[in-house]
Amino acid sequence: MKATEYIPAIPGIGLWGYIPHLIPFLICLAFAHVTHPSTGMGLFTFIKSYLACRMRKRTFL
Repeated sequence: MKATEYIPAIPGIGLWGYIPHLIPFLICLAFAHVTHPSTGMGLFTFIKSYLACRMRKRTFL
């Protein structure tokens, strides 16, 4: 199988060896369950709205 060439081996034994595999999982959990306190929007929706506001074309009078 080619998957073993793309997935790196666990670098250690025990809990510290699993940390590189847990980091993406924790990021996915944050995007799925964390909400912004004052707006109540999900994290992905809030970041998307924030970036759209920051990158919009501004007009000056």
